[in-house]
This record gives sequence, C-alpha cells and structure tokens, in this order.
Amino acid sequence: MGDDPTENMPVELEDFPEDIIMVHNIYSRLPDIFEPMAGTYQGKNITTLSMLLKSYDIVGDDVIWFIDVFNMFETSRTEVIRNKKAMEDAKNKVKPPSL
Repeated sequence: MGDDPTENMPVELEDFPEDIIMVHNIYSRLPDIFEPMAGTYQGKNITTLSMLLKSYDIVGDDVIWFIDVFNMFETSRTEVIRNKKAMEDAKNKVKPPSL
C-alpha cells in the first residue's frame, strides 16, 4: 500500500491467513467462563471444542497447530480482560481520607 507499518497501525481480522481466521471463528463461538463471586475471567468453556474441530475437519497434526494458535488467542484475551478489570478496580477503589 506504500505505507510503512507502525505500531499504531490497526490490524483487521481479514489481514490474517484463512487458517488464523478459522481458529478465531471457533474461539469466538466458545462461551467465556467467569468466576461468579469476583467476576474473574477463567477462560473459554471448551466442552464443545472437539465437536467443532470435527466439524471443521481439523485432525492429526493440525489439532496441535490449532491448539497452539488457540492458546495464543486465550493468552491475549486473558491479559486484556485482567488489565481492564485492574483499571476498573483501581478507578472504583475508595481512597482513604488524607490526614
């Protein structure tokens, strides 16, 4: 496109290879699990993952590759959610009165 890439340049999902988009689509279909009392993110509910892998015909060594990419998505999402919660907690924290 003639532009030099920068750190602030947004990346669209469509910019990635089809295999990465497929992992993202499967990842997005799985529900999130949050701890009920504190609202802490616990990860994705993967109980239907094997069914989704079969429906997308992901078998053999492709499963290992899929899990690696899936875990990258999960690691990134976990970090974003925890950072957002930490910022909200800090914002809502009651400051002690100054003496």
